[in-house]
Amino acid sequence: MNYPTKHYEIVQNLLNGKFILHKDEIFDIVSGNYDFYKMFFKKSFKYDLIKTSEVIYLASDNTSEKFSRNLMLVLAILVDYINLQGKDIYEELYKSYKISEIESIIKNSSYKSVCRNIVIEQLFKNDCQKRNIINYNSEYDTFQFTSAINVFLEQAKDISKMNYIEEEEGQKELI
Repeated sequence: MNYPTKHYEIVQNLLNGKFILHKDEIFDIVSGNYDFYKMFFKKSFKYDLIKTSEVIYLASDNTSEKFSRNLMLVLAILVDYINLQGKDIYEELYKSYKISEIESIIKNSSYKSVCRNIVIEQLFKNDCQKRNIINYNSEYDTFQFTSAINVFLEQAKDISKMNYIEEEEGQKELI
């Protein structure tokens, strides 16, 4: 059987949890062979191949996966913080951040207890960078979110909205 160009690279990237961004060369290869890859990942691994105009990634029903949960919690706190500042979420999310800024936002949040077991530096420098969710600049020790963050953003905004409802009811725990 003949596989599309860069098949091995595509499969390895996706199976390792990496988001393929629109600017990546292999984005066009997967897009052009979308039906093949959708069936390939479903039959071979029982994963769903998701394609938006900005990213391609795999999704599964695996609920024991901690990375997505941890990122969602941190992102929900960040969205909550941005909302409290009265700033535009999309403008703020795409600016440069230092890991220490994110840690400070979490420490000053009323939801810090939910993140007590999350190592923020590892989450961003290792996990998010490896998956193409951030671009890390080691020279300035800063990072910027890529368009892959949009996959998580809507859910994080929903979690943040739930926080406001819970706060009005006198509760302070996230989830």
